[in-house]
Amino acid sequence: MQRNHGGSSSMLDALRTHATGPVAKVLFGILVVSFAIWGIGDIFRAPHGGGSLARVDGTDITAREVTNEFENRWRQLQQQFGNNLDRRAAVSLGLMNEALEAAIARRLVDAHAHDLKLTVADETIAAQIRDNPSFQGTSGFDRQTFQMFLRSIGLSEQDYVAALRAEMIRDRLIDAMTGPLAVPGTLVRKLVEYRQEQRRGKALVVNAGDIQVEAPGEEALQAYLDEHVKDYEAPEYRDVTLLVLRPEDLLNEIEVSDADVRAAYDSRAAQYKKPEQRKLEQLLANDEATIRRAAEMVASGQSFAAVAEALKGAGVERSELGPLAEGDLPEALEQPVWSLPEGGVSQPVQTPFGWHLVRVTQIRPEETQPFDAVKDEIRRELALERASNQLPDLATKLDDEIAAGTPIDEAGRKLGIEVLKLQKIDRTGHSPAKERLAADRLTGEMLNTIFAARQGETSLLEQTPDGRYYMYRVDAVEPARPRTLAEVRDEVAKAWTATEQRKRARAKAEELSKQATSPASLDQLAQGEKGVEIVAIGPVIRSDDAALLGLNGDAVHALFATEPGKVAGSVVDVPKGSAIVATEEIVPAKPEPALLNATETLVLNAMRGELLQAYEAALRKRYSVSIDQQALAKLMEQQAQ
Repeated sequence: MQRNHGGSSSMLDALRTHATGPVAKVLFGILVVSFAIWGIGDIFRAPHGGGSLARVDGTDITAREVTNEFENRWRQLQQQFGNNLDRRAAVSLGLMNEALEAAIARRLVDAHAHDLKLTVADETIAAQIRDNPSFQGTSGFDRQTFQMFLRSIGLSEQDYVAALRAEMIRDRLIDAMTGPLAVPGTLVRKLVEYRQEQRRGKALVVNAGDIQVEAPGEEALQAYLDEHVKDYEAPEYRDVTLLVLRPEDLLNEIEVSDADVRAAYDSRAAQYKKPEQRKLEQLLANDEATIRRAAEMVASGQSFAAVAEALKGAGVERSELGPLAEGDLPEALEQPVWSLPEGGVSQPVQTPFGWHLVRVTQIRPEETQPFDAVKDEIRRELALERASNQLPDLATKLDDEIAAGTPIDEAGRKLGIEVLKLQKIDRTGHSPAKERLAADRLTGEMLNTIFAARQGETSLLEQTPDGRYYMYRVDAVEPARPRTLAEVRDEVAKAWTATEQRKRARAKAEELSKQATSPASLDQLAQGEKGVEIVAIGPVIRSDDAALLGLNGDAVHALFATEPGKVAGSVVDVPKGSAIVATEEIVPAKPEPALLNATETLVLNAMRGELLQAYEAALRKRYSVSIDQQALAKLMEQQAQ
């Protein structure tokens, strides 16, 4: 076991998610679909048994438990992003580490709850089970349904009750810490006013590219090269003999029968089903009276667009949403929307962001990809799986050949492995002509090990996280060296010219700024000046993308740091050159209730996060956490196949 006492962002995410619970997912028509990191459903699907992967305060976390959580997370990501995310990619994205950290988070909270002697009465557990909608029959709680559920998840009733008790204790402990938190209304309003304040102004921009600069002499070019010698250094190049073993290289040797493909399709049927989806049109208002007025207008035959335009002054906004699957909407909107037929309009519904009126504009029925449409994809996936299983045998044979003294080139040819001869390759995988070498085989990880190796030695057989094996020999090393001016004259001349143009553009802007006294004076200064332009700014808020105006964050910062009617105290550099910024008008924010509510939620979550971060640090200090890194690496390797 290897000790790991450091903090964990994944654990913190788990605690934050659990503490805050489901949050509203609609903000002015923008939907955010999320999922809980350690909800109770995942606890019940986490079977015990298997080798120990980690220990928290003496309690084991099994490989089976972590694998199960990994599977749940993987399925959730596939539902969000489609079935293109395969198991190997999920491991590469760190999903296995997240699953382990979520399990550690549960154990840490459990350990603390145990020390506090927290428990939940049997009567409370029984009531929770009896009231669970999943276990209801025609006459209330149905024990047969409950037993069928237990069999489906592979738990005894005793284990289920224990898991439920642990989850409820965690809920109460976290809620006790974060529940009393509240955000002062004044803080929320001030924050929204600061973020939503708008400003309007202008900038006088001196374009560096329009400034004529005489051609530099040899002395100037050499001085520039000496000052920036590292920028023009010839990189270290190496000649390398490389063998790479990939599952793809064995595909021609793998046969997958039609029966196997069909069986895989049947076993993965859920992956090829696309759930019913709906497109929506919504009106959002700040109060019930306004949305009911909108509903009356819609009922009279007016379109949502027409109603939004008519009630624009009352703060009504229209948006289009979707396509969305069941479960993508906030809880308050879910049932009303999914009970509507196509073209149906909901009753007014309230969420934390205001009052909604929703119309279903389109219903896309559940679809299942037919076998013929995916059979080639399945055949390739099965072939890759089998090739991955065969790859270690080939790697072992290669290792044996090298151990027997066979040169790497000859060993590759003997085993039918392509021998790559990479001439003059740099650390980024490019040749001196900037050509990418062996792009389909050579990874950044391989390059790092190749450039750390000594010349003439054949490496050990290495394996990458995505399941490739590789071996190499560094045949020659050409050290990095400074380039001469003759080698990089054109590049240096171009860089020197651009630098000189920007220097002169700034000098010109600073000279003009001495005469700038107001926003109007910028227009006068720009008249008759070659290479000078006026750029209107705004109205913008602090977070707007100034690049759309040809400016940058420094220009926007200057706008908000300057009083109306004044010119910024200093010139700012912008993408085209240098600029003088002047502020013309401040447009105060008018915070709407929906935005105030959303901001309050964000601030409250941030406060909870800070509290839970401190809680996490305390738990990590109080309880021992150890991870078997070798077992984790082995599990990741197995899941990536």
